[in-house]
Amino acid sequence: MIKVGYNADSPPFVFKQEGELAGFDIDLIEMVAETANFELKYVENKIWGNIFKELSAAQYDVVISAATGIEERCQTNLCSQPYFNAGLALLTTDDGDIGSLADLDEASRVGVQQNTTGETWARENIQAKVVAFNQPQQAIEALIQGEVDAVIHDQPILTQLLEAEKDSNLCQVDGLLSDEPYVVVVRHGQTELLARLNQALIEVMASPTYEQLQIRWLGAAKRCAGATLAQNPGSPTPPPDNTPRPEDPPTPEGPPQPVEVDCDVPALATATSGAAYQIQAGDWLSNIAEREYGNPLDYRAIMDTNNRQCGVETGFTCIDNPDVVDVGWTIYLPTTAEVEAYWNQQLVALPPLDLNATGPIRMSGSSTVFPLSERIAACFVQAGFTGEISNDSIGTLAGFEQLCLGEIDLANASEALPPEYHQLCQTNNRQPVGFQIGTDAITIVVSRQNDFIEAETVTLDELKQILSTAVTWSQVRPEWPNRSINRYYPTAVSGTFDVLVQRLFNDEAERLLQAANLLDQNEDDDVLAGQIEDDPYGVGFFGFAYYQNNQDLLRALAVDGITPRQETVDQGTYPLLRPLYIYVSAPTLQQQPQVDAFVNFYLRSVKDYIADVGYFLPDEQAFEQAIQSYNQAAER
Repeated sequence: MIKVGYNADSPPFVFKQEGELAGFDIDLIEMVAETANFELKYVENKIWGNIFKELSAAQYDVVISAATGIEERCQTNLCSQPYFNAGLALLTTDDGDIGSLADLDEASRVGVQQNTTGETWARENIQAKVVAFNQPQQAIEALIQGEVDAVIHDQPILTQLLEAEKDSNLCQVDGLLSDEPYVVVVRHGQTELLARLNQALIEVMASPTYEQLQIRWLGAAKRCAGATLAQNPGSPTPPPDNTPRPEDPPTPEGPPQPVEVDCDVPALATATSGAAYQIQAGDWLSNIAEREYGNPLDYRAIMDTNNRQCGVETGFTCIDNPDVVDVGWTIYLPTTAEVEAYWNQQLVALPPLDLNATGPIRMSGSSTVFPLSERIAACFVQAGFTGEISNDSIGTLAGFEQLCLGEIDLANASEALPPEYHQLCQTNNRQPVGFQIGTDAITIVVSRQNDFIEAETVTLDELKQILSTAVTWSQVRPEWPNRSINRYYPTAVSGTFDVLVQRLFNDEAERLLQAANLLDQNEDDDVLAGQIEDDPYGVGFFGFAYYQNNQDLLRALAVDGITPRQETVDQGTYPLLRPLYIYVSAPTLQQQPQVDAFVNFYLRSVKDYIADVGYFLPDEQAFEQAIQSYNQAAER
């Protein structure tokens, strides 16, 4: 039984016709299944942006849904030989001002379907404002209503959708923006299935039935008079034989270049260290630490040395809770030597670091942990490691699968290893071990153009309304404007979305997915940040790092007066936290000295870089446990 994932928003390739699944792709995969003696089971995914993450998570075996064989997609998964040569087209109105790409300027608005090659192409190639919709039909409706000036999407899908709008003034500019081969996407590791599928595709495409299939499903759209893109016109025919095949990926041009980062740790220097300090309005320990020592994490050294000092010298206030300090308290600021001694004590259990170990290090997994691991890997090289390090952002579950199958040495993860993957690792004698190397605080953000949430704080109940049930801001607080709450969220299969649903909505994801004015669900948090920045009535959420990188244009909302910072993370008082891990198999740690050295370097240096990347160090107990787990796994 082959499970086929699809999204039914792509006519004429995949759609529902009188409640039944239909389209070019469906007829094609049925023909392929008959030729290859496959039995099929269809599994629908209603949000296109989720479909390939769910493929990686083994929700299906293949995806056929007008999917373009882009390099990123075919590196993360496997791709069949192309079965159709499509391209992006420009849709506009015959009485409008858009007759070519040159007419799209910064004042123009272009509709696209989110998480498609059309969105990617538009953001990279035109100056116009790009507006992403969940479905291409929504983009076309926005064009009819005058809310956007043009639409960019796959040409054959636009052709089919225009059949329902024959009486409108919509028309397609002649020519294509790109040539894009459609492929069947196969789950990573299913090489035998891919080979059988390719062989069947070759037979089907060589038969007269394939030509009949094209005639049945593909038509022609109304063209804009006199308008042209001056590019190659598209044709519904397969690409030439020299189209790159997934089994023969392009050869990289030389080894990957090292990431250029600043690995220098700021020298500890302060004029007031080793002296008394009086708490001022707006102070908390972490911002004092950042101001005095250059790292907010050094608040732990302040608290440790202050509490030892207050026990032997009067005049200093002992601190029971780092998140509670009052104006007027006098505390002790340690000397730079005392700060260094504090951290040396924390890391004393780590063995000496061996930078002479050689050999490759392969790493992949969570996109959240990726930038932290990328930074530490680059600094490991700068410290003297001469081996090659690879690091791929493919998602936590895909990273776990590769780790358990022995395809990588370390997995980046934004959640703990699920039982089914633990069993897969054990079956392959991988013995997985995880180390918590960070904590992420999911941050609720609005635009700095938002001028009505003045205190920048909401109650937990208000936050739930803002993210789900309320349609307008005034429904949350009467003094707020009677304007729609425009929502911009991560995709439903992202770890960020999952954690927020767990923490606030008891795993009831539909409360967010069915919220009014959900304008975008996007895997790219930078895209979400840009959309919220431009919308004074917008709201969204993502990892703290993306807020930190955009805080000049975004404001973080405090929840019940609690903002995400090191103290609230350590104390667990901020409600939207998730641990971050790296995983390794114990045999790899014991048998490959370069992997052992890298994990050692990771644990001893993460405190120097994690705040700059945008995450938080685990609390002392969790960090100590990570070091103990490392020593036990390495059999020290």
